[in-house]
Amino acid sequence: MAIIGLERKSSIEAEPRTLTVAELQVAREAAMFILNNNLMGEARKIFTEGLKPVPSIRDYDLFEDCDDEYEEEEEEEEEEGDEMRDWVELEQSYHTCLQIDVSNASF
Repeated sequence: MAIIGLERKSSIEAEPRTLTVAELQVAREAAMFILNNNLMGEARKIFTEGLKPVPSIRDYDLFEDCDDEYEEEEEEEEEEGDEMRDWVELEQSYHTCLQIDVSNASF
């Protein structure tokens, strides 16, 4: 029976790569330079500049109201006998609803 050693990898190593190994090394060196030559607050600002928060599952209840509105609209359309749904309009209204709820969400 052969014993196989397990190597521990960070989760980032398991992700598909978009940079070459050399490019990753340059990025790591640049990050270390920033950390070593700036205060922690300044470094954090550099690393997070331009990032936008991603809503979490705990904010899901904010979206339930949007689903209720969609269901009401769908029922009205069925009553009118309109079986065709304009999917572009549906997608736009849902994204608008998401934007409103995300802007009101606390992160």
